[in-house]
Amino acid sequence: MKNEFFRIFAMPFSLKHLALLLALLMLGACSKISLDDEDEDDSTEQTDTGGSSSDTGGSSSSDDGEAIFTPTEALQAAEGTEAEVRGYIVGYVNGTAISRAVFGVPKAEANTNMLLADSPTETDYKKVFPVALSKSDGWREELNLYDFPEYYLRPIQVSGLLEPYFKVMGIREIYDYKWLSDEDMGSGDDDDDEKGSSGGTGDDKGGSSGDSGGTGSDSGGTQTGGDTDNQSLGLSNDEKTVDEGR
Repeated sequence: MKNEFFRIFAMPFSLKHLALLLALLMLGACSKISLDDEDEDDSTEQTDTGGSSSDTGGSSSSDDGEAIFTPTEALQAAEGTEAEVRGYIVGYVNGTAISRAVFGVPKAEANTNMLLADSPTETDYKKVFPVALSKSDGWREELNLYDFPEYYLRPIQVSGLLEPYFKVMGIREIYDYKWLSDEDMGSGDDDDDEKGSSGGTGDDKGGSSGDSGGTGSDSGGTQTGGDTDNQSLGLSNDEKTVDEGR
């Protein structure tokens, strides 16, 4: 066998041997390329894994459900947005224009709308967000300030469709609402953890608001006083106008 091996390699070099040699070289080259491809696949898998990790991180930071706005943010939001608006009940509109805002509690009858603000001390009608209190849906009976003065300056979150109301962005139809605490609003007041204590605070604030409202009437002219007189003389016509405007 050993002699036969040496006899083969001792044969004269021919084209047949050259072809065999080239075949061996090509086989070796293909094996090397295959290994390189496997390395590239491994690298691609690692890159894809990194991408998946990044995507997972993005999902965890995204919000789900309806967007939550402050009143001033909601005033600038797009019409047709379904949103949650959280703010303090600071008054109502006594008439057909947002400029007829009353920062206080009605004295004659239930208000047909309520105004939300970022701060319980807000008195600028350009920074308040109007919410209609529909009588047919029961919201007026449930949320009006005439029957429930303790709701004045109380934080609330209202959900609904953003649409023009009093020629500014507002909510004409309430989907749902929930009461909030001062802690929910970020003021960090630990005394208002329960609704009862929160309601008590609202009563105290409501009393102060009455005094403040009176002062506002004196300093601002006769607007608030005039509105009160209009209510006692038949404000229902104004409020009917507001309802028809809605």
